[in-house]
Amino acid sequence: MGDQLDLGQIERTRILILLKPYTTGSIVLSGCCNSKINVTLRYNCLTMKSIRFILLFCLLSFGVYAQDPPSELFNSWYYIGSEGDLVGFTPISVQPPFNPLLVIQSDLSFQGTGACNTCSGIFEFDPVENTLEVIQFQRTFNQCQYQSHTDLDNDFFSWLELPDFQPYPIQFLSNTKLELVSFNGFGPHYSTTPWLSAGDTHLEDIKVYPNPVEHILMIRSINVEFNYEIYDVNGRMVTSGKSTNSGIEVGKLDSGTYFIKLFIEDLTHTIRFIKK
Repeated sequence: MGDQLDLGQIERTRILILLKPYTTGSIVLSGCCNSKINVTLRYNCLTMKSIRFILLFCLLSFGVYAQDPPSELFNSWYYIGSEGDLVGFTPISVQPPFNPLLVIQSDLSFQGTGACNTCSGIFEFDPVENTLEVIQFQRTFNQCQYQSHTDLDNDFFSWLELPDFQPYPIQFLSNTKLELVSFNGFGPHYSTTPWLSAGDTHLEDIKVYPNPVEHILMIRSINVEFNYEIYDVNGRMVTSGKSTNSGIEVGKLDSGTYFIKLFIEDLTHTIRFIKK
């Protein structure tokens, strides 16, 4: 090369070397001693600039795309039906009436409560595609008293089970309805209010208070005797009983998140509450 350096060759060398651990050694090229030193200095300078540029680019890119999931996602969602590619939305319909419940936490962990089974797992959020994907999942496999409830549990969990789970685009149909329909046109629908009701008792009117609770958990809008079961976040039943005055003693429970399953006439309803 003489004293004239091939800058294109230097750039190609720099790029190749950048893929390997950086060293301060010289690059031996043909030419005089001065040419060798010039190449070495240029290589070191350009490499460090490139490293700084790449780090800056990564940080800026992370700042652009590291978005949080929509806060509306973190809620208690009743499974109300599913979407089909050709048939559209099909609501759940079982006897006795029941709505499975999916609770999504702010850390993207989730807990599901079916008629006689529970599940838990972790979502992963893609801020670029605005999608949810399940990365951990486990469930129970109990046989319910009614076959229709067993079938509903299997349907409810099938949208979350691995390894067949597909990333779901997050779409809010309204302030109270969530759709997670995959790109092939199939997926579950959820709502903050149950789909089903029975008699004069409307599930959307049933509330627990105070929440968080310390001693007595009150149930609003139930005027009949009902049975109940309380489960922890791992799906273990911790207590059960019958109530006639809509007040349930929970003072002996450890602090944490629980689910109370109410058996009211011919329907079942699950509500999340927090024990102080």
